[in-house]
Amino acid sequence: MMMAITNRPDAGNTTGLGGTMRDQTQTARHTRQFTAPGRVRALASALRPHPTRPHAKSAPTELATAGEAHLRLLLQNTPIALLGFDTSGIVTLYEGAGLEAIGKVPGSRLGQHVRDVNPQTHAYAQRILAGETFTDLVTFRTRILEMNLAPVRDERGAIAGGLILALDRTTERRAVERFRRVVDLGSDAVLLLDGDLRFTYTNAAACRLLGRSANALAARSFADLVVPADRPAGAAIATALRERGVANQVLRIERDDGVEVTVESHTVALGDGTYHCRTRDLSPWLESQEAAHISESYLQSVLRHAPVTMLAVDTAGIVRLYDGKDRPLFGTPQPERYLGRHYTAIPAVTGDFQERMQRALTGESFSVVRPVMDHTLRMHHNPIHDRDGAITGAVIISFDITEERALVAQVRQAQRMEAVGNLAAGVSHDFNNLLTVVLANLDVARFQDPASAEGALAQAAEAARSAADLSRQLLDIGRANISPRGVVGVASTVREVLSLLDRSLGDEIRTLAQIHDSLTVLGNPAQLRQVLMNLALNAAEAMPDGGEVRVTATPAAQPPTSAALPDRTDGYVELTVSDDGIGMDQETADRMWDPFFSTKKDGTGLGTAVVWGIVREHDGRVLVDSAPGQGTTVRVFLPAAQPNAVAPPDNDAPRRLPTIGPAPAPSVLIVDDLLPLRVASRRILEDAGYHVREAPDGVEALTIARTERIDLVVLDCSMPGMSGRQVYDEL
Repeated sequence: MMMAITNRPDAGNTTGLGGTMRDQTQTARHTRQFTAPGRVRALASALRPHPTRPHAKSAPTELATAGEAHLRLLLQNTPIALLGFDTSGIVTLYEGAGLEAIGKVPGSRLGQHVRDVNPQTHAYAQRILAGETFTDLVTFRTRILEMNLAPVRDERGAIAGGLILALDRTTERRAVERFRRVVDLGSDAVLLLDGDLRFTYTNAAACRLLGRSANALAARSFADLVVPADRPAGAAIATALRERGVANQVLRIERDDGVEVTVESHTVALGDGTYHCRTRDLSPWLESQEAAHISESYLQSVLRHAPVTMLAVDTAGIVRLYDGKDRPLFGTPQPERYLGRHYTAIPAVTGDFQERMQRALTGESFSVVRPVMDHTLRMHHNPIHDRDGAITGAVIISFDITEERALVAQVRQAQRMEAVGNLAAGVSHDFNNLLTVVLANLDVARFQDPASAEGALAQAAEAARSAADLSRQLLDIGRANISPRGVVGVASTVREVLSLLDRSLGDEIRTLAQIHDSLTVLGNPAQLRQVLMNLALNAAEAMPDGGEVRVTATPAAQPPTSAALPDRTDGYVELTVSDDGIGMDQETADRMWDPFFSTKKDGTGLGTAVVWGIVREHDGRVLVDSAPGQGTTVRVFLPAAQPNAVAPPDNDAPRRLPTIGPAPAPSVLIVDDLLPLRVASRRILEDAGYHVREAPDGVEALTIARTERIDLVVLDCSMPGMSGRQVYDEL
C-alpha cells in the first residue's frame, strides 16, 4: 500500500521491534484504520490481559492453547514480524519469520514490558493505547521495514492491547530509489502533477530547467511559470488532458532569475487523477536552428554575389541548391523557382549536360569548358558524399572565365610580340643581305640585254621569295591565334623554327633536330611554333657560354603516369627540348610554369606560362627534368594525328598565275593605298591576260565594284580609313 512519508521529530535511533536503528527513522501518519480487523480480532484473545498473570514466566503456559499453537505455527512460516502487548504494556506476542531476518529470536521478548524492548517501542505503545492507528517506515541495519501499528479491541470495542506488524520493504523501496536516481540523472525534466496540475514531484533536471528548487516548486502550478503571452497555450494543456488524456505543447516559461526558456512538454494522464509530464529545453535546438538559418542566409548571400553558379542535386536529380551571381547566364534569374524540381527544368540544361550530371552522380570528378550564351564557363563536376562515403548527390560549380580567357589571349599575344622582338635583331641582318642580292641583280639587269638579264632577275626573284618566307615566319610567330586546329607536321614545324633561331642565335649556340618525318599532331600550327620557339629560346639563354639545343620527336604510345594523360587509340607524340645549360633546382622547376615567374633579371615570366597553357589547351602535358649544373630537358606530350592523316597544304608556297587564253579576260580590281604595289601587281596581272582596274582606297573600290563587272578583288587588309575587312563586308 502506498502512503505519504513525513519526518517525525520524536523518532529516535531505535526500532519498534527491539533493535537499534543505524539510519534515520522516517515516520508517517496513516489516516485509515488498520487494514486487517479480522486478523486483529483473531488475536484478541491471545492479547487480552489476564489478571492472574503476575509476570512473564506464566505467559508461555497461558498461551499454550490449541489456537495459540496454530497461530504461532503460521507466524513462524510467514515473512512478517509481530509484537503484541496488553494494556499494561506487557509483551504477549513476539513471533514471525521476519524477526529472524533482522537477527531477533521469536518469543524472546514475551513477558517483558515494552519499555524494556527499546524506547521507540515504548513510544509506539503509548500512541497505540491512546487509540491511534498509523504506519512508519524505518531502516534497521540493511533492511527497510514498514511498521503497521494499531490498537486491539475486545468484543465491546474497548482497547485490550496493541499490535505492531513489521513488513520487509527493502526490495521495493530500493527499486523505487533506483528508479528515482535514474529519473534524477536523466537529461529531460520529469514532473508529476496532481489533478490541478500542481507539482508533486520534480527531478533534478526539472529543477535546473525551471530555475527553482524542489521545495520552491512544491504545490505550485505549471501555469504559474508560463509567460503571460503563452498562457492561452498553457490553458490548452489542461483542456487537452481533460478531453484526451494527453497533451503536447511548445511554450515559454520564466525562470526564477527572469530568463525566458522555450520548452516542449509531453503530458499524459496516469489514470489515478495524476499526470506525468516530460519536458525538454528547446533553447539549444532553437539556437542551432537560428545559427543554421543565419549560415544558410549568409551562404546564399555569398553565392548571389560571388562570380560562380552552384547547382546541387540529390541522387534522383532533384535540385536542392541553385544560386550564384552568374545564374542569369542559364536563363534563370529566379533560381528559387527550380528548387524541388528536376534539374532538366533549367533552360540551359542542353547538349551533354545530362550526360555530365550522370557522370558526377556515379562518382566521377572532372572539369569542362563550355560556351553559354556569349560567355565561356569552366564547370567543375563533383559527387556529394555523406559521412559513410555513400553518394547522396552531385554538384556543378561554374566559373565565368570569359574575361580570363581574353586576358590570357592578350598575354600570349604580348609574349609572341616579345619573341618577335627578340628575333628581329637576328633576322634584320638576313633581310639586309637578301635586299642587297635583289638590288644588285636588278642593277646588273639594267645594263644587260634582255637575254643576259634573265639570270640576274631570277636571282633577284629568289632572294625576294626568301625574304617573303622569312617575313611569313615572323608573322606566324607574332600573329594572334586565329588558325583552327588541324593536322600539323612535326618535322616541318621544327625545321622552320630552328631556321629562324639559327639566324638570331650567335655562333656559340648550335641546334640539332632528330625528328621522324612521318610524325603528325593535332593542333594549331602557329601555337605549336610558339611552344617550340619559347622552349628553344629558354634553352639557348640557359647556356651563356654556348652549347647545343637538341630537339627530338618520337611516338609515345603510353606517356609516363606522371603526365596523367588518358589512353588514346592514336597515342601521343613526345617532343623534347634539351640543353647543356646551368639547370635549376627542384623549387625553381616547380615554379617554372607560374605566370610572371622568371629567374632572368629582365624576364617577363610569360614564356613558359604560355607554353603550359597552349599544351594544356591541346589536351597535352608538359614535364621538366633538371638539376643544377646538369642542364634541362622539357618533355611535351601532344595528341598524335592518325598515321594516314595528311597535313594541310602550304598556302604560302609561290605559285605561277595561269595564262588567260582567247576567251574574254576576267576583270580584277586591285585595292591598295600604295601606288608602287598597285603598279607592280597590275603589270603582272595584265601580262597574264587579265583586265585590271585600280582603287587607292575602299570608297573608290566600292564605287567601281557597284558600277562595273568585277570577277576578282585583291584587297589590302591594312589601309587607312576603310580597312580591307570593311570593304570585304560591303562587297
